[in-house]
Amino acid sequence: MSYVIRLSDGRFIVIDGGRHFEPDRDRLLNCLTENSGGEKPVIAAWILTHPHSDHYLCFIGFMEQYGDRVEVERYILNFPEGDDILHYPKLEKKDRRFEDASGKTNIPKMWAQIEKSGGIAYTAHTGLRFNIGGANLEILASMDDTIHRSSNINASSLVIRMELAGQVILWATDASFSDARLPEKFGEYLKADILQIPHHGIQCGTAEAAMRGYDLIRPSVCLLPISEYNAY
Repeated sequence: MSYVIRLSDGRFIVIDGGRHFEPDRDRLLNCLTENSGGEKPVIAAWILTHPHSDHYLCFIGFMEQYGDRVEVERYILNFPEGDDILHYPKLEKKDRRFEDASGKTNIPKMWAQIEKSGGIAYTAHTGLRFNIGGANLEILASMDDTIHRSSNINASSLVIRMELAGQVILWATDASFSDARLPEKFGEYLKADILQIPHHGIQCGTAEAAMRGYDLIRPSVCLLPISEYNAY
């Protein structure tokens, strides 16, 4: 999952970034440079939604390789650290598809790159609001809501309601509507013009909660982040 939003002032919001492969890094850099009017790209906010390899590992490699070619002003994330990792046993395991995609190994690498960049890191607690270049963001769900409800790291995903250019975009990332209790908590407030379909279109949580959520959101446009190998 990798999304870039260009703001009216020419800066960007990046959501996740994708995997650790070099082509993902190159595509992201090309997207930023081609849309920055010849100037050094300024990322007003890099949002990292949860520690799964297809969402945040690109950030580490991108900053290692291209960190001097962009400016990142702030980061928005809510990742497990310290004792929190005990709630997510799979973070201790290596991903069978990669040399080492375990959260235990890579979350510290992520923080090292954040510190090196000089950008400010904000913990995305549920209920926080950010105004970034005309984009109004509200954190509807985070690890705050789900850490004691689920050991699935997808359930810790950020859910972000974004108002931008007169439209509402709901970034559901990999969240479980049932674990985050989104329909019960927000009802019609979930209505959005654009929905990023959660978890790549794969059911996460109960089907009943997902259907209630979709009925409330009623989007006109859906974004579906998939790769060729998992194009269900």
